[in-house]
Amino acid sequence: MLSVIGRLTRVVVRTDLKRGDIKFASAHDLRRSSGTRWAPRVKAPTLMRMMRHESIQTTMAFYVDLDADEIAEDLYRDFGRAGSVLGSVGPAGADFGAAGDGVNLCG
Repeated sequence: MLSVIGRLTRVVVRTDLKRGDIKFASAHDLRRSSGTRWAPRVKAPTLMRMMRHESIQTTMAFYVDLDADEIAEDLYRDFGRAGSVLGSVGPAGADFGAAGDGVNLCG
């Protein structure tokens, strides 16, 4: 039923322009997006139980493996305003104030 709703509402999750294939949202896409959204908020064993995986390796491979850009975004979001060991270094366009304005995490 969810696949039919995805097709009728034209919620596209993937396209292959070479073959002309369009993949519309299904129950599995909703499940995957839910796991992806919960991954940064709960510990891996909790997410494993939520997703009903038999193996922690499945959870780690598909939901918990963060890439370098996601890790950097998290660090700048969580520590950028308070200052960091990097001083005022941040992503392009970020304004963290002058070096030394924040908390010195090194002691």
